[in-house]
Amino acid sequence: VETKGIKQSPLYFRKSELIQDWERLHPNEELPKVEVSELFSVLLEMLKPGGTDEDLKTLVLVPPRESETKAKECTRAGGKEEPFRLGERNLVL
Repeated sequence: VETKGIKQSPLYFRKSELIQDWERLHPNEELPKVEVSELFSVLLEMLKPGGTDEDLKTLVLVPPRESETKAKECTRAGGKEEPFRLGERNLVL
């Protein structure tokens, strides 16, 4: 997908939301081929040293619609506690 001259490869977490967005933005166009992948394999490829997958350079994560609401709920519940501090939490793959 190209937006304002910039190539983007959106990664949706829900196929139904991808289809809804496509139909809203391109009402008279047929849905292009949809590729499905496991999130874990995408993360591994992103972390691979010297990776050559060009699509990862343009990858844009599209969160599920209710994620913003859930994030706000977590922030309210956490009060003044920081939700994340760099170096204090680790992702183990």
